[in-house]
Amino acid sequence: MDINILEIKLAYQEESIENLSKIVALQQQDILDLKHKLNLLSEYIKTLTPKSDIKTPLEEDRPPHY
Repeated sequence: MDINILEIKLAYQEESIENLSKIVALQQQDILDLKHKLNLLSEYIKTLTPKSDIKTPLEEDRPPHY
């Protein structure tokens, strides 16, 4: 193979790697943001008090056919 062809292929590969690296970095930041939001939501849910007329599955009465 001609050395020029190898240099061109290498240049394209380096560009592709740089682009993929940028995408991975953006996705990592998105994941961190989503984890933070999930933690906030989880803490908010813990502060909610259940309504008295809503029962958990363990508190539910079994239907008569059981």
